[in-house]
Amino acid sequence: GTDNSINYQSRLDLTGNSYIEVNRFTPEGGFENPETLTTFYPVKTAMVHSFSITEDYLIFFFYPIDVNPMEMFSSNFHIFEAVHWTDGLDTDIYIVGLKDGKVQHLTTEAMYSLHHANAYQTSKDEIVVDMCEQGHYALKDYLIREKLFNPPETSNMEYIPDYAFARHKINLATGETKKTVFINKINSVFVNMFDYPMINEQYRGREYCYVYGTSMVDYSRTAIIKKNLCNPTEDKFWYKENHYLSEIWFFPTPEGKSEDDGVIMTIAFDGEKKQSYLLLLDGFNLETVAIAYLPYNVPWTAHGMHFPEAQYDF
Repeated sequence: GTDNSINYQSRLDLTGNSYIEVNRFTPEGGFENPETLTTFYPVKTAMVHSFSITEDYLIFFFYPIDVNPMEMFSSNFHIFEAVHWTDGLDTDIYIVGLKDGKVQHLTTEAMYSLHHANAYQTSKDEIVVDMCEQGHYALKDYLIREKLFNPPETSNMEYIPDYAFARHKINLATGETKKTVFINKINSVFVNMFDYPMINEQYRGREYCYVYGTSMVDYSRTAIIKKNLCNPTEDKFWYKENHYLSEIWFFPTPEGKSEDDGVIMTIAFDGEKKQSYLLLLDGFNLETVAIAYLPYNVPWTAHGMHFPEAQYDF
């Protein structure tokens, strides 16, 4: 690995056409002076929230869903009201070479995902991409205020195929893609229907076995899951009725002996005590390591990150 970071921007050229600029950020250049790795014009614009990286490639999925900026004013800047799905379009895949910037364009079935979990190469021609998929309709329906304020008192814990954790195998030589869904050996709705995936970052872009995440079923049933991609019989979850969980973080044990040797951390809310607490779980078995109730309540959180090496003077 390196200390470099990769990100992308959606930009407009002089004629108003949208293109993608992929940037590499280095410690020497800082965030002010990124290197432009490549640019490309996608077949269609799309709402893209995350992408994947392997040792040699970046992988972008452009879904048949986008935000119409002209509707932002009429929707009172409620962005999800301006989101539109287009039936009949495929999902475009763009494979970007990290070494030469070359872009390969493929297509696969129409689908949507907010968060990629990880990707890796099994050979010079095959890439595996794992991601949490959602029904595109959830972007509008899930955040309806009446639903948020009135979750069902009982849950049928129904598995919804549109929300499956899925694996996509991409053959660079033939252009073929194949999607599979992991077997649910423990018959829990949580372990195949989750989001906010987290892995041991030492395995980013490499073959791996474990992904952690937060499963939210019927709004009020939330669980932390550990999915074993190599042995589904070892899937696990942590769940307490009336406890509400935020996105998690995984901190590997220094010089750990295994991929799942580490601690999971999240901010939770105890619905019985009406109090937030810090929750630490063992990354190996999801047993509770520590609980620390907080002197104040913390709203639901997502997308934070700790960078122990960062040195900033504010």
